[in-house]
Amino acid sequence: MFTKKMFHFEILILIFVAVSIGLFAFSSVYDLEISNYLSQNMQYVWVKHMVAFFDELGYQSPFILIFILSSVFIVGWLSLLKKTQTTNKFKIFMANNSLVIYITWFSLWVIGMSTFTIVFAIQIPTRDNGFGPGNDAKLLGDSMIRMPWHLLMSVINFTIIGYTYKWAQRNLNTNSYSKDIMNIEKSSKLAAQIFFSFMIVYILKTLFGRPVYFSVIYNSHEFSGNYPTMQEIMNYLNLNGANWDSNASTSGIIYKQVDYLAWYQPNNIGKYWWRLFWPVDFTNDPNGDQYWQQAFPSGHTNAIICGFTTVYFVENKKVRDVLATIIFISIIGMNLNLIIMRFHWATDVFFSNISSFSVWFLINYLFNKHTKMIHLSIRKNVIKQEHKLIELENNILRYEFIDNEVVELTKRKSA
Repeated sequence: MFTKKMFHFEILILIFVAVSIGLFAFSSVYDLEISNYLSQNMQYVWVKHMVAFFDELGYQSPFILIFILSSVFIVGWLSLLKKTQTTNKFKIFMANNSLVIYITWFSLWVIGMSTFTIVFAIQIPTRDNGFGPGNDAKLLGDSMIRMPWHLLMSVINFTIIGYTYKWAQRNLNTNSYSKDIMNIEKSSKLAAQIFFSFMIVYILKTLFGRPVYFSVIYNSHEFSGNYPTMQEIMNYLNLNGANWDSNASTSGIIYKQVDYLAWYQPNNIGKYWWRLFWPVDFTNDPNGDQYWQQAFPSGHTNAIICGFTTVYFVENKKVRDVLATIIFISIIGMNLNLIIMRFHWATDVFFSNISSFSVWFLINYLFNKHTKMIHLSIRKNVIKQEHKLIELENNILRYEFIDNEVVELTKRKSA
């Protein structure tokens, strides 16, 4: 499971998971008290800005991750086709037009991300999610607090897209056969990690249907103790149209007073199983199921943990260490800010740490276990295609074989 290049990161992840297990056990007992204490920090403007940044990070990071992994896979596949002898007309066309095909793929992403950035930015000033136009439910204040962080994340995304394009242009023509195979294999493995970890989040969210802290203290002091309820906070902030039952809400969730439920208390788990296959707009749910809010576990946390997969593509050790450090800090920051925001409990985020990294290790193990079988198959295919792996340079014949590590064997061409 461990690789030499990533060993110290994987040990760090194991320690992080162990700490998360301890914190998950602790917060299972004191979940309500933790939320009551940390959420009071939302009164500070700088905290609202910090929460807005992490909320945008959680929303936008999956898109850029998908772009990176799909680009690495496509570049590896197209580059491999250029080195493969075939009579298949489709493969020949793809190989001969590899750069045009990638530019088309790249352009579609730029258009899509640009559209998302512009449309969402236009909506921010007047968006109504139940507090009236221009009031942000999560930030308990002016929606414009979110604007600079939305734009900053967009700048970061386009910077990454640009760098990925430069990398693709370079690697479409210079990669060795073994490097192409490794890129395809690596991107497939990391895509599987992301897919299965998000599937776990989706299934558990739907089956557990845990109410958010925001609704648990909506207008009752039963669970908020001496701290103010959300209605009292909204009245103090003079937020207009504070009616979560109105059709104006675009949040997709009904907010009103509900009872507190621990993470291990599923809500109507047998009654609404069909929502796994047919999600509904909760605000238009004829049953008016006030509990169906899906707090457990955290998709935002999982999104940041999935970002750790990008570390595998960085060859420079110093850059790799810096990137991994930034991602770890982001995970901790996301954990904290989701609790402060009142839309997740401590148990939600700590469980997400455990489940997401567990999937990360499991998929890594399963892929590595079958790597030798895949590589043997590749080797047999290569042997059938004469001279496909042979490069003639300065009277040297170089044979490249694929294994857990790339091995190069050279011998002098006979005179």
